[in-house]
Amino acid sequence: MTAHVPGAARPLSTGDIVSFRFPHSDRSGQKDRPCLVIHTDDETGEAVLHYEHRFSRTSAQIFH
Repeated sequence: MTAHVPGAARPLSTGDIVSFRFPHSDRSGQKDRPCLVIHTDDETGEAVLHYEHRFSRTSAQIFH
Protein backbone atom coordinates (compact mmCIF):
# COMPACT_ATOMS: atom_id res chain seq x y z
CA MET A 1 0.00 0.00 0.00
CA THR A 2 1.10 3.57 -0.61
CA ALA A 3 -0.07 7.08 0.24
CA HIS A 4 0.46 10.12 -1.95
CA VAL A 5 1.47 13.15 0.14
CA PRO A 6 1.64 16.55 -1.58
CA GLY A 7 5.25 17.68 -1.92
CA ALA A 8 6.70 14.21 -1.27
CA ALA A 9 9.36 12.95 -3.68
CA ARG A 10 7.47 9.64 -4.03
CA PRO A 11 4.45 7.87 -2.51
CA LEU A 12 4.85 6.74 1.11
CA SER A 13 4.98 3.03 1.89
CA THR A 14 4.76 1.10 5.16
CA GLY A 15 8.25 0.90 6.71
CA ASP A 16 9.54 4.15 5.19
CA ILE A 17 11.41 6.60 7.41
CA VAL A 18 10.34 10.14 6.52
CA SER A 19 10.75 13.65 7.89
CA PHE A 20 7.74 15.79 8.76
CA ARG A 21 7.58 19.27 10.21
CA PHE A 22 5.72 19.52 13.54
CA PRO A 23 4.84 22.73 15.40
CA HIS A 24 6.40 23.44 18.80
CA SER A 25 3.86 23.04 21.61
CA ASP A 26 3.94 26.80 22.28
CA ARG A 27 3.42 27.50 18.54
CA SER A 28 6.67 29.51 18.42
CA GLY A 29 8.01 27.61 15.44
CA GLN A 30 8.37 24.20 13.83
CA LYS A 31 10.83 21.32 13.88
CA ASP A 32 11.50 18.51 11.44
CA ARG A 33 11.17 15.09 13.08
CA PRO A 34 11.89 11.61 11.71
CA CYS A 35 8.80 9.40 11.50
CA LEU A 36 8.20 5.74 10.73
CA VAL A 37 5.31 5.04 8.34
CA ILE A 38 3.35 2.25 10.05
CA HIS A 39 0.31 2.13 7.76
CA THR A 40 -0.87 3.64 4.50
CA ASP A 41 -4.31 3.52 2.89
CA ASP A 42 -4.59 3.56 -0.90
CA GLU A 43 -8.28 4.51 -0.84
CA THR A 44 -8.05 7.54 1.45
CA GLY A 45 -4.42 8.53 0.84
CA GLU A 46 -3.83 8.65 4.60
CA ALA A 47 -0.65 7.56 6.31
CA VAL A 48 -0.26 6.70 9.99
CA LEU A 49 3.13 7.74 11.33
CA HIS A 50 4.99 6.93 14.54
CA TYR A 51 7.23 9.58 16.03
CA GLU A 52 8.97 10.17 19.33
CA HIS A 53 10.10 13.26 21.12
CA ARG A 54 11.53 13.95 24.54
CA PHE A 55 8.17 14.43 26.29
CA SER A 56 6.29 11.51 24.76
CA ARG A 57 7.82 8.13 24.06
CA THR A 58 5.14 6.98 21.62
CA SER A 59 2.64 8.87 19.55
CA ALA A 60 0.84 8.42 16.27
CA GLN A 61 -0.25 11.04 13.80
CA ILE A 62 -2.44 10.73 10.73
CA PHE A 63 -1.57 12.74 7.63
CA HIS A 64 -3.85 13.10 4.66
